Amino acid sequence: MWRGKVDGGDDIVVRLSRRPGAAEGADREHQLLQQLEATPLTSIVNIPQLLHVGSPHERYPHRWSVLAWLDGRDAWTARHEIDHDSPRLGARLAEVVTAIGGLGHGLPVPKRAVGDEGVPIRPRIDLLLEQLDRVGPSAGHLFDVERVRQLAAEAYEFDDPTTTCFIHDDLIPGNLLVQEGYITGVLDWGNAGYGDPARDLAPAWSILGPKGRQVFREILAPDEASWARGGALELCHAVDAVLYFLPRRHAGGDVMAATLNRILADT
Repeated sequence: MWRGKVDGGDDIVVRLSRRPGAAEGADREHQLLQQLEATPLTSIVNIPQLLHVGSPHERYPHRWSVLAWLDGRDAWTARHEIDHDSPRLGARLAEVVTAIGGLGHGLPVPKRAVGDEGVPIRPRIDLLLEQLDRVGPSAGHLFDVERVRQLAAEAYEFDDPTTTCFIHDDLIPGNLLVQEGYITGVLDWGNAGYGDPARDLAPAWSILGPKGRQVFREILAPDEASWARGGALELCHAVDAVLYFLPRRHAGGDVMAATLNRILADT
């Protein structure tokens, strides 16, 4: 992705996928973004605006795109200027999640299959435990393995979702834009689909502290089973990212380690 400016006007982003799979994913996301522009979501929060899609060329084999630049910094980069316990922040995130979940069932996105991030909890817990077995004792210097195993065992008792809705499915700090401590934009719609609404409870732990989390929960008012699943699904997400990214010294490891610490402190 390259940031540029058109004839001294507004800033733009030129997106050039490097791999065929990424190019296909970008095409799906572009189709979704065009439809999202006509929904009430855009009156609640900024999303990437697609300006142009270019054709493949002998020097570049994939479709490419131009999007409008969105001001702000991602919530991880801006973490030191965010009051994570702010009721205002908790309420704002609840507003965004409500708007996303209310978009209906007519959008060009997939439905989650069994074992995916957004549907039944048990296959996700199985994968988590397999990961821990595969990594072995070395995970102990990254997080409290026994506590994670305990939470995973408890998650086997959680009820599966009875309804699905449209979900963003990746509301991590890197995908949320912030200006002056206020959430103004949501990026990266490539994982969006129809699945368990509990998946979009992720900001409760990926962004918010205890007081902000309480406000977020009170406004959204999920049932106990959904709240428990949300924490368990984000536990799986965080452990997977920590095991993969931290040894590689990738920033994603620090982001998800912070999420994991909030989950462990909250349970």
